[in-house]
Amino acid sequence: MGNEGWAVGRFGTIIHTTNSGNSWTFQTSIATNTLFDVDFSDNLHGIACGQGIILYTTDGGQNWIQTGIEEHQNTEVETTNLSVYPNPFRQMTDIRCKMQEARST
Repeated sequence: MGNEGWAVGRFGTIIHTTNSGNSWTFQTSIATNTLFDVDFSDNLHGIACGQGIILYTTDGGQNWIQTGIEEHQNTEVETTNLSVYPNPFRQMTDIRCKMQEARST
């Protein structure tokens, strides 16, 4: 990618340089939220993410496509207080538990 680079910011801003940052051009962005990070695997394929949005490009940022973020409903959480000795913990402690049915932990 040599002299190329991308940067993102407020209001969905995406900028691109081909000369190591001496000059920058705005790229068309469909985002209106702040973008926090952008990363390219090569000159064509990149991903940008921000407040509630993930975008990707396959043409060097000429076009950005929003990808879905699947929402999961929170499930009921069951908690249990454990008495663990010695207290305070050592540098490393194993805690083992047995689930009555398959579920996320």
